[in-house]
Amino acid sequence: MMQKYYFIMMSLVLLTFIGCTPTQNIDTKANGSQDYTGTYHYTYEHNTETLVEDHYIVLDTSNEKMVGWYYGTSDEFDFAREGYYPGFFVLPMKDLEVSDQVITFTLELKEGMLFEHPIDLTCLSLKDIDREENPHWTVTQVSGIQEYSGSIVDGKITLNFEDSDRIFEK
Repeated sequence: MMQKYYFIMMSLVLLTFIGCTPTQNIDTKANGSQDYTGTYHYTYEHNTETLVEDHYIVLDTSNEKMVGWYYGTSDEFDFAREGYYPGFFVLPMKDLEVSDQVITFTLELKEGMLFEHPIDLTCLSLKDIDREENPHWTVTQVSGIQEYSGSIVDGKITLNFEDSDRIFEK
């Protein structure tokens, strides 16, 4: 318990330091018009009292480049789930491009990257996940690569799919 408290306190100190450090030459705006950094939330339309399957996109900058993480469920890669709860993941958004109100990225899920519960938004990688509180999801093996494209306008990301669009709000 003390180690967890120490980790949290050190993380807060580090985040405070980073937040107070001036950043120069980092353009988080495409064409100087809109700041795209932030957390975007998609509310899954079939949530229940016992299962919330919301998705999140977190966009930030690192070394003057846009970076992002996608928080979602195994349903992104398992298209025929029936009779069992999904697994949850956080994945870096590979090949992320944000320009002219367009967003594109790729997600790559490998075996062993899914967990039983939604991932806390403070976790940016698998090593950040407490395995005692959130064990690996072992229902079935799911892996794959998915490509995404859509728009990013007025604090909303709209990802385009064949059957419908998924709207994330900032």
